[in-house]
Amino acid sequence: MAINHSARIKVAFTHSSTTPLVLVAIGACLAVSIGLLLIGTSAAAAVLFVLAIGVVLVAVWSPYWALVMATAQFAFIPCEGELFGHFVPNVLQFLGPLVLGVALLRALKDADHERLSLRLPDFIVGGFGLWGLASMFLSGAAHWKWYGNRMLFPMMLYFAVRLLPLKRKHVRTLILILLVAIAVQSLLMFRESVAGSSPLYRVQPGLAQGIKPASGPFPFNWNAATYLCLWPSLFIYAIAASYDWRKKLTWGVGLFAVLVASTRTMERAGIAAGLIGIAVCLLSPKLRRTALAVIGILAVAYIPWSMGNAGGALLDRFQETDQSRYAYRTAAVNLLKSSRWNPVYGIGWANFDDVAGEFGTGEEIVMWGTRRMTVGEGAAGSALHNVWLAIPVEFGGVGALFFIGIVGGLGAGLLRIWRERGTKAVDDGLVISIAASLIALAAVGYYQNIYMMPESMAVLWLFYGLLTAHPRVFLEAEPGQAASEPDGLGTQPGSVAKRG
Repeated sequence: MAINHSARIKVAFTHSSTTPLVLVAIGACLAVSIGLLLIGTSAAAAVLFVLAIGVVLVAVWSPYWALVMATAQFAFIPCEGELFGHFVPNVLQFLGPLVLGVALLRALKDADHERLSLRLPDFIVGGFGLWGLASMFLSGAAHWKWYGNRMLFPMMLYFAVRLLPLKRKHVRTLILILLVAIAVQSLLMFRESVAGSSPLYRVQPGLAQGIKPASGPFPFNWNAATYLCLWPSLFIYAIAASYDWRKKLTWGVGLFAVLVASTRTMERAGIAAGLIGIAVCLLSPKLRRTALAVIGILAVAYIPWSMGNAGGALLDRFQETDQSRYAYRTAAVNLLKSSRWNPVYGIGWANFDDVAGEFGTGEEIVMWGTRRMTVGEGAAGSALHNVWLAIPVEFGGVGALFFIGIVGGLGAGLLRIWRERGTKAVDDGLVISIAASLIALAAVGYYQNIYMMPESMAVLWLFYGLLTAHPRVFLEAEPGQAASEPDGLGTQPGSVAKRG
């Protein structure tokens, strides 16, 4: 059949959208130019300025790519930490509302009633976030700024994901970009722990035997370990989904860079949680061979690693006696039994450390392997370090019910994914790898107050939105989308499908 070239050119021109791209390119050049001028004053200010202008420009062009930038930057830009030696405020105050706002405007513009209609998980997630504010108000002790930075702004990413018309290719692209960012970050963290600094960050004081623990863009090394444990299972998915051995090798190098960086944080809980995520991948037939290969390589590498200085120092931390969490749990249980705890609204978010010392005991314990003190002394002034217990203690019974609803919503989302299968099979590798990431976060939450870590919370709500609101993206690869068809994310292709 003859091809009408003039018609093809006309259609391609009609569907192309070069003007927004030109405007974005011009704006990006201006932002970079101003950023270079600011470097002489503050390198951190220059980087943040370019990031802010860049995300705004990208958001005008496509809310999807604004979401990608907003989530990928966690690997490099601190939410509240040091960058080039300068303190950086919480960038989620800017990115959260921006990404949510453009996603909402896009849905309104498209008049997509399915995306705009509220669902039960929306009420549960929103109710949980608002109840945290209410519990602080009712308890009379509030950390309004902290709560907004570490709970509400990350939660906005859930609603942004809910409102975007994501397809399988968008989710895969998002995950692959995040993995590249995490791999680069891990290499910087290794440099940080070995050399005492990296091009972006400064290392913290050593924990054991002069070993410098890496923290990357995070304020503390335990935040870094908690964030890193989210990604090994997804690297395994990237390896298993690659058919070319070069790509498998590349993703494998990225995986082991993350694992090495995890060990350099010197944080035991994060390392164990990452390994749990790898083990969960064994549940997927598509991931099982890759997961077994990774486990085998780790088993072989363990012997020479454990004989090195860094490995020996970390193993000493695993073997040390540390009853600190026993002290926190004891104080928490005694608090739950007291009149100080309100069964409806608890004691208010992040208020445990203010009252924990009052509910300890005189039992003597060993804290952090070196100090002997009573349970009351050990619990005083410390956070609970167990999110599963902290929810009922600080959010009360209503908050605990919302939390149970969130976990139940995740289970319902997984069930909905399996029910979506018809002519297409479910990509169990993608489902299990994301679920394994959340299981790793849940495991490390037994030892850390993960809701105080905005980067990890942002990824939690990102993945939660995918699993509960977009079941079709977890089906096997869709047929190629016609190039002339808009993708619904604010971008337009520049060519049309071939016709014969």
